[in-house]
Amino acid sequence: MEIAIYSGISTYTASDFITRLNDMEDGEELTVRINTPGGDPEAVWGMVARLQALSTPKYLKVDGQASSAGFYLLCYFDEVECLDVSSFIVHRGKHWREDFGLMEDSHWKELDMINGHLRKALEAKIDVPKFETITGVKIKDIFDNKQRIDVMLTAKQAKQVGLVSKINTITPAKKKEIVALAQANRGEVYERVAAFDNNPTPPQKTTSMLTLDELKQQHPNVFAEAFNKGVEAEKDRVLAFMEFADVDIVAVKAGIEGATELKGLALAKLSKAAATATRAPEPSEEAKVTAAALGKEAAKPTPTVEADATVKTAEQIEIEAFSAKVEAYRAAQNPKK
Repeated sequence: MEIAIYSGISTYTASDFITRLNDMEDGEELTVRINTPGGDPEAVWGMVARLQALSTPKYLKVDGQASSAGFYLLCYFDEVECLDVSSFIVHRGKHWREDFGLMEDSHWKELDMINGHLRKALEAKIDVPKFETITGVKIKDIFDNKQRIDVMLTAKQAKQVGLVSKINTITPAKKKEIVALAQANRGEVYERVAAFDNNPTPPQKTTSMLTLDELKQQHPNVFAEAFNKGVEAEKDRVLAFMEFADVDIVAVKAGIEGATELKGLALAKLSKAAATATRAPEPSEEAKVTAAALGKEAAKPTPTVEADATVKTAEQIEIEAFSAKVEAYRAAQNPKK
């Protein structure tokens, strides 16, 4: 049986792959042809588990690139061939939560387990000293969680380190065969079929970021978690500024509307202003009696002259409106019992 993987590796890819293997006849040999940028390392494990259950020979042909998760597939076949212009990229597995800053200890442990298996398979497949000499990169550095290094190999280098056993020269007939195979699998030639490049230099790494809509559709739980964290962070930021509303309402308004965090110089200035703000001392009992007497005297009607209304500037009106919003928010957050 011959199976082609001319796409990224996902749970769908793995499911289809395993289904195809389950349809194999007893004693039937397997040939897998790949041209993939990689994908989900966890999806690869299902494919590998099913591959290892086969007792018949397993052959792999790299028609284009074998990168990332697709690279590690090479470690689980009996024989691997590639074209003279095929390219390879290896790096450690990466958890999707890393991009969103959502990694917890349990996620790092899961990732370490996955990368531990990948490293073991890679070291069993290749000549490690020769690999490190040719690439200039240590295996331990590839699997370091503090970084993510892309190591690129040409077909020639892949054979030198023992990743592939045979290199085939690209010909017009081979090109036609690959085009037909790609069209049969996807209706078009996959983004970049390395076999068609005149320059065999491996492709540079590119990072494709999901839009918010794509993240919401493809990973709704992650989107909800990230959104809620953002809401909490914004609430904390606003409340931090509002603690200084009695000290400098103008600076507080500018800080909140400027979407800046209360730290560094801004925090230092407001803290200093709060510390140096003069507060009236508690009056003595004698002063309280005197004030009461003066209050009674002041309560007597006296001739008054109506003063002209003070004309407020637009800035004063805006500050007063903002202050009213602050007080309303405080009242909502701390209702009277």
